Amino acid sequence: MHERSLQLPTPIRDARTLRTLALLDLESHPPGAGIDRVGGSHSDLTSIAAMSLGLAIVYAGGVAWLTIASQPARSIGAALAAGVVPFVLPDIFKLIVAAGVMPGLWKITGPIAR
Repeated sequence: MHERSLQLPTPIRDARTLRTLALLDLESHPPGAGIDRVGGSHSDLTSIAAMSLGLAIVYAGGVAWLTIASQPARSIGAALAAGVVPFVLPDIFKLIVAAGVMPGLWKITGPIAR
């Protein structure tokens, strides 16, 4: 059995990019026999990290918007108080729920939805 694993720094949803990376890896490490199955895996930790990064980006954009574009202009502290603090606990709750639900959904949907 020939088994290869691609260690990606972040989850990739673009099928063409993933296919190209897999083909390049197979060209550099060819199997001894024909390929009969290709599978994928994911990590709950990488999913949580991706969701957390997404939240951080949204928060950063919101704070930047509140400090630059709001009238009257707000300080960073006031922008954090208005645009981040009220949403942190609900967003952490949603992240925990999503992290708990996603592995079950991955089992139901199978490899095509990933």
